[in-house]
Amino acid sequence: MKPLKIYTYSTILDPSNFDTNNILTNQSILALLQKVASMHSLYFDYDKISTPKSDLNWIILNWKLKMFSRPNCNDEIVINTWCHPLKKFYFYRDFEIKDKSDNLVAIATSKWILLNNKTNTIYRNLDELNKFHSFLEKDIFENEPFNEKLKEPTTILNTIKIPVQRRDIDKNKHVNNIHYLDYAYEVLPESIYNNCVFNNIEIMYKHEAKYGDFLNISYSNIDNEHIVSITNSTSNILHAIIKLY
Repeated sequence: MKPLKIYTYSTILDPSNFDTNNILTNQSILALLQKVASMHSLYFDYDKISTPKSDLNWIILNWKLKMFSRPNCNDEIVINTWCHPLKKFYFYRDFEIKDKSDNLVAIATSKWILLNNKTNTIYRNLDELNKFHSFLEKDIFENEPFNEKLKEPTTILNTIKIPVQRRDIDKNKHVNNIHYLDYAYEVLPESIYNNCVFNNIEIMYKHEAKYGDFLNISYSNIDNEHIVSITNSTSNILHAIIKLY
C-alpha cells in the first residue's frame, strides 16, 4: 500500500473527553493524537517492522501542543498528521485539529524514535525506514521554535511522591506518555488546577518509568509558566519535564 503523506481521522468527542467542568482535557487531546499516529503507521504497513516479533516499538521523546479553541461534547473534529523527512534516526510528526467548519482547533508536533526493546538500542536502518514512509515538508510551528530541551528548575515550590500504578503501564511495559501529564496535574496548587486551562503544553521525556517505581513530582512557577519535573525517588533519574502555560 502506498504511504499517505497526510493521514486524516475524524471522530466525535464524547463525555469521556471532558472534565468535571465540561472542558475538553489536554490528556484527551494527546491521547487522540497518539492514537492517530499509530493508525497512520498501521495504514502504511509499518507494522511489518513494528511488531512484537521484531522487538521494535515507537518511543516518543517530545510533545508540543497549542490549543486555539475547545470544542464541545458531541462535536466532530478532524485530525491530520504527517511525518517530516528523517533527521538522522529521528521522526518528527506534526498534527492539526480542525472542527467540522474547517476552523483550526489545535496544532501539535512530536519527536519519535524506533527502539529495539530487547537490546534497548535505537533502530538506525534509514533505508528501511524510508521505504515505509512518505514525508511532507510542512512545519506546523514554522513561526514558533520547538524547544526540545526543557531545563529542570532549580527552585522547587512543592513536591509530592507517588507510586507508579499498574494502570499506568502500556504494552512497552513502562508508563504511557500521557500519564506524565496526569502526574503533573496532581502537583499543581489547588487554585491553579481549578482555574487554569492550559492552552500550551510542552513535554520532554528522558527516561522510562516502570511499575514499582516511586516518583517525585516537583512543581515550579517561572514567569507564569508552570514547570513540573518528574524524577525517580530512589535513583533521582529524570523521567520527564512538563511545561504548562
